[in-house]
Amino acid sequence: GVEISTISYTWCEVNLDAANPDNKAKLWRFGGMKNSKTCSRSRSLTCGHESTLSEVNEIVRELDKTLATDIKNGFVDGLILVSSDPTGVNSASISAAAKAGIPVVGTGGTSIGKAMNMGVNIASGFGGSVATTSTSKAVSYACGLALAWNLKFSPPPPARKPINLHSLLDGCLPAFLAACLLIKVIELCEPFCEFFLSNESTPGSCLEPWPDLAISSLSLCVQVVACHQVSVRFGEIELISALIAGSFVSGGPSMPGKIISALLTGVMIPDISGRLLNLLTIYQWPATAATLTTAGGSGLLAGILSRVVTALVSPVVSGYHTVFQ
Repeated sequence: GVEISTISYTWCEVNLDAANPDNKAKLWRFGGMKNSKTCSRSRSLTCGHESTLSEVNEIVRELDKTLATDIKNGFVDGLILVSSDPTGVNSASISAAAKAGIPVVGTGGTSIGKAMNMGVNIASGFGGSVATTSTSKAVSYACGLALAWNLKFSPPPPARKPINLHSLLDGCLPAFLAACLLIKVIELCEPFCEFFLSNESTPGSCLEPWPDLAISSLSLCVQVVACHQVSVRFGEIELISALIAGSFVSGGPSMPGKIISALLTGVMIPDISGRLLNLLTIYQWPATAATLTTAGGSGLLAGILSRVVTALVSPVVSGYHTVFQ
C-alpha cells in the first residue's frame, strides 16, 4: 500500500514572501525519517518546534538532509511540494529527488519551476495553486503519483450530506420573506406607476418584470442553499456552480415548479462536480484548469438540467394548483 511517511510544514505569522528572520514561526511535523534517531515517529500532526523563522529554518534544513538520505536509500518513492524552497532549506531533498528520478507533485508556481530546472521529475499535468481547493489538489496529487507508479487510481466517489428540509427552509426563509415583500410592494406601487409613467408607445406596466425577477432570485437562493447544505468537499466550487446554474432560471408561470427544480438541481450539483473533477483529473488536467472547468461545467450542466426539470414539473404543479383552486 501507499502511506505518508513524513510531513514537514513551516508556519509563519506573516506571508513568507514578506517575512524576515525574526518573525515567529512553527514547525509542524508528522511521522519521521527512517534514518533519524531524533525524529518523532508520531502518526499525528504535531507542533515540533516554535521559535523565530531563522531557527525553524535551520531545523528544517537538517530534517531535509535526513530526508535526502532516505531518498538516496530508496525509502521514499515520491514527494509532494507545497510552496517549497528548492534552492534553500529544501535543496538537499529536492536534489536527491532529481537524482533518484522519483515523481514529484505539488503547488507553488515559482518553486515548482525552480524544481523543474533542477531536473526534478514533475508528474505531468499535475499541480496548481490558483483557484484550487484542498480537495481538488489532493485528488490531483494522488492521481499524478498513482500514474507515475503505474498503480490503478480510483477517484473518491462524490460525497454529500443528507438534505434536511427544516434547515433548508430556515436558510431560505429570509429570501422568501424578501420576495413576498417585494411582490406586495410592487402590487401597491403599480397603480401609481401606471398613472405617472404611462406611455402609449410602451404598453404594459413598468414594474411588470419585477415579480418574475423576485421569483427567479428566490429559486436561485433555494439552489445555492440546497447545494451548500449537502456539500462536503468542494465548497466554493459547488457554490459557484449553483450560481451559474441559477442564472438559467428565467421567467415562467409556475413559481412552485421553479422552486422544486432549484431544490433538485441544487442537491445534484455536488454529484455533478465530483464526477466531472474526477474525470478531468484522470485525463491529467492540471489542478487549476480542472477546478475552473468543474466550476463552470457543472454549473452549465446543472443549469440545463434545471431548465428541463422546470419544463417537466411546472405543468404538473400548475395542474394540481388549478384543481385545488
